[in-house]
Amino acid sequence: MARWGWLLLLVLVLAGWQHQGYLRHCWRHLTGRQATPEALAANVTIYTFDACSSACKDSVDFFRDEDIRHTVVNVDHDAAGLALVQTHGGGLPLIVDGSREYEGYDPEFLEQWYVQRPHVARQLETLGLFARGAPHTAIIFGASWCRYCHLAESYFQSHGIPYRDFDIEASAVANAQERSLFGENPLPGIVYADMLYGGYSEQQLNALRKWNGDEQQ
Repeated sequence: MARWGWLLLLVLVLAGWQHQGYLRHCWRHLTGRQATPEALAANVTIYTFDACSSACKDSVDFFRDEDIRHTVVNVDHDAAGLALVQTHGGGLPLIVDGSREYEGYDPEFLEQWYVQRPHVARQLETLGLFARGAPHTAIIFGASWCRYCHLAESYFQSHGIPYRDFDIEASAVANAQERSLFGENPLPGIVYADMLYGGYSEQQLNALRKWNGDEQQ
């Protein structure tokens, strides 16, 4: 009997993991927890099509489970939606929130923007990286020998994005700050728009810069 009990527990855990967004949705209503300012201000349109991969369904599920106001447009049945998607390069799903747009489905990105940002912003101030109420510029945690850290610095410089850099090997304080934010010491550890990214990806930074309205830089 004990073996079947453990098996049932494992099944419940796996089911909970697969439907964690929906479980958060239920928990939020049971506890009365408020959505983040980003979620409350959102008015998202998700462009999909009939033959879209699971990414389209997953993106819709994310906004539904987080109680974020959204509209789904299937471009196979909406000529105006198709024309708009084509002007943006044709990638689907296309997520549009006001002037912000993101091609594809990245659950970590959406979770950070709509759910985690207020917590990260408070943590940055608690760690002493920013004074309370002061603007939050980008941060690069790196090391002098780290090639990708220098690539991240060059990226920010070339796009005119202000940033501060901290050497985690030269400063025990910076090392502890990065570990507190990321749970480890990725190189580089990038803080941009109160979102956390371990490692360097030009494609990822391009998408974030475009979403954050910095693409003109």
